[in-house]
Amino acid sequence: MLGYPRGSNDFAFANSLSFKLYDLIKQYSSGKPCVTPIVLRQASSMLTSCCSVLVFCNTRKSCTQAAEALLKSYKEAVTSNARRDTLAWPKPSRGEYKTGDKSLSVLLEYGIAVHHAGMEMNDRKLVEKLFIDGKISIVCTSRRGVVYTDSSHL
Repeated sequence: MLGYPRGSNDFAFANSLSFKLYDLIKQYSSGKPCVTPIVLRQASSMLTSCCSVLVFCNTRKSCTQAAEALLKSYKEAVTSNARRDTLAWPKPSRGEYKTGDKSLSVLLEYGIAVHHAGMEMNDRKLVEKLFIDGKISIVCTSRRGVVYTDSSHL
């Protein structure tokens, strides 16, 4: 478990944590066996260089913010590193996924997804299938009960 000093503004503090996720995932999940820390829950998958990671968020908006922060950090790592093996997770092979949300399509290209009650059912099912099949590495979710149920066999 990791702790961070909290400022006077809870919203700013929560948002600042999103920008720490990429480095935490890189440090604690890449090539490591699966464990269950408080914030990040790793589950076995078909990816060999990175376990799949669930990022539990308090709200739908924080799911989106966390996913967007991860995408930004991932893109920065891709442009700054010549070697792909230094990334926190491998970029998945290009898949043509039909989603109702264009921002989800962009996230999926980089192995990231969101999962919350405000999504269209088809998008939620797609994210669940891709995660279980090991085709995406990171899911930012606010649906604790559903994720535990759906991924309990992992």
